[in-house]
Amino acid sequence: MKRRTVFIILLLVPVIIYTILRTAFLLKYYDSSSIAGKEITQIFLFGARMDIAGVLYVNAPFILLYLATMPWIHRTVIQAILGVVYLLLNLPFLALNIIDLEYFGFNRRRSTIDILYLFKDSAYSFPSLIKQYYFLLVIFILTAIAIYLIVFKIFRSANQKPVKEYLPDYILIVAILIICSLTITENSKRPLTPASPLLHFQASYQPLANNSTISFLYSLFRFNRPVKKINYLPDATAQSIFPVWKQYHQIKSFENKNVVLIILESMSESLLKGENKASVKFLDSIMQRSIVFTNTFQNGGESVKGLTAILASIPPFTDVPFFTSPYAGIPIEGIGSILNKKGYSTSFFLGAEYDHFNFAKLVRIAGINNYYSADHYNNSGHFDGNWGIYDEYFFQYFAKEISKIQQPFFTVLYNISTHPPFKLPPHRAKSFTITGQTPQQNAVSYSDYCLQQLFDSISREDWFNNTIFVFTADHSLPVNEKSKKFRLMDALRIPFFIYDPSNPEYREISGPWQQLDIVPTILDMLHYDGKFVSFGNSALRGDQKFSITRLNEIYQLIDSTSVIGFDDQSGKLLYHYQYNNDTELVHNIANLSADTANNILLLKSIIQQFNNALYRNSFVEE
Repeated sequence: MKRRTVFIILLLVPVIIYTILRTAFLLKYYDSSSIAGKEITQIFLFGARMDIAGVLYVNAPFILLYLATMPWIHRTVIQAILGVVYLLLNLPFLALNIIDLEYFGFNRRRSTIDILYLFKDSAYSFPSLIKQYYFLLVIFILTAIAIYLIVFKIFRSANQKPVKEYLPDYILIVAILIICSLTITENSKRPLTPASPLLHFQASYQPLANNSTISFLYSLFRFNRPVKKINYLPDATAQSIFPVWKQYHQIKSFENKNVVLIILESMSESLLKGENKASVKFLDSIMQRSIVFTNTFQNGGESVKGLTAILASIPPFTDVPFFTSPYAGIPIEGIGSILNKKGYSTSFFLGAEYDHFNFAKLVRIAGINNYYSADHYNNSGHFDGNWGIYDEYFFQYFAKEISKIQQPFFTVLYNISTHPPFKLPPHRAKSFTITGQTPQQNAVSYSDYCLQQLFDSISREDWFNNTIFVFTADHSLPVNEKSKKFRLMDALRIPFFIYDPSNPEYREISGPWQQLDIVPTILDMLHYDGKFVSFGNSALRGDQKFSITRLNEIYQLIDSTSVIGFDDQSGKLLYHYQYNNDTELVHNIANLSADTANNILLLKSIIQQFNNALYRNSFVEE
């Protein structure tokens, strides 16, 4: 076999595997019968371009080594070196794409650099994860064995003697690389990025046309690239369109009410109402006596990013969590910092290990002084074998500890039992294996029971009626695993409601709302009249109603009827969907109506102010 042929086959092997994985991705997450055959063909052809780009980026060191050693490829030692380098470069990224066959179902986007933080903080739960997703490991092992056999068979079939004339091989290989480089660019001007499919297909097909390799490499590139000052608009204009510095005029004086912020792990709104509703009798009763903020969306698709928005009111736009990024040293005032100045005791309770997902770092950055974890609970007999202490035990621990804390207090209670794999305590498994419910819904019903037990305990305390209880989620999690309908808006919706025992009246306030609105809403309820930084608005006022997020490398803004997608690299509006009527996000109208133009300006204003705060290392006024 000629050496140029060996080279071509070695590059084609991962491209073919990526195509097979894309087919599996299509079958798992999409209803292929509802997609026209022509459109599937176009998606796969474009996906092949994305795959070629990923393969060339990943194999750049191998390509250089191959070209340098090509005259001696007949030697066994050279073949061994090339084979090992090839496997070391390709197998990790193939593993990433295999992992996303399941992981995409949790966050609805291809993996980025932040998956490294997930691996780091989930190390102790690997045995249970492998047990649950063993088939992914089997697929990877079989893929690795197949590649190993193919690669070394190809090398052995190469010319087994020196070749004097190499020029034709070099010319053809270089020509192939030039053609590929033209194929993997947008209009021969800029490289393909995770956002590129949106120039050709509807938003729901972007993950299908994309691959995890490109998403990861692009996020790695952005992570290592210094922030540059953005000048979409004059700074004064950006600040006038959306003032990041807030100060609410209050008629009443500040109220030293306690605040308990209950963050429900992986809680989609549809688990509490709608066709996927779990049995949640306690939460039903609480919501009937609460201010319920409808149409609320997550700002971050992972716990670490959701908490950044919830506790610091800063959008999780960075590829890795803000508090582990190069900008973690930028001083900010989270809700803890603000309430500490008002004499509050501030604390955070989580039944997982200390600094799980770097939460202890975020809590400190947000100004929360005390952190309680499974390490403080110190009873391994109540450990669920995956993430931490079962809710029923840790909630009662919280009830005992919070009653010891000096008032007024602000505290966060973060549950874990609604996190996959939705494991129930053995003595509760029978009671909460409910007919017609999925394991996820059963876990929600179990946590609902644990919350009821918690409130039964704390409702007898003298501080209870002087406390505001805020309920929300760290992020949503797709509920109906059997459905192949990719409904982006449903995948982003989370609950948000506030219960005040001293005023238990039902009130519904229509949105859209977001996690960024939680800090200003809490401060407004307390009649706080000081100045603070927030990229959200109080849900109690008639301010702008919208939600922003950065999903699949695209900035999104959601208003009451539509969602727009903006690519900050090209400065283009990529999509505009009327999601109320177009639930599948099929009809990209991408028009420039007055409302759309205003939303683009609003989004640019927020992006610019966030980016430039990182650029100048400060979230204070210039």
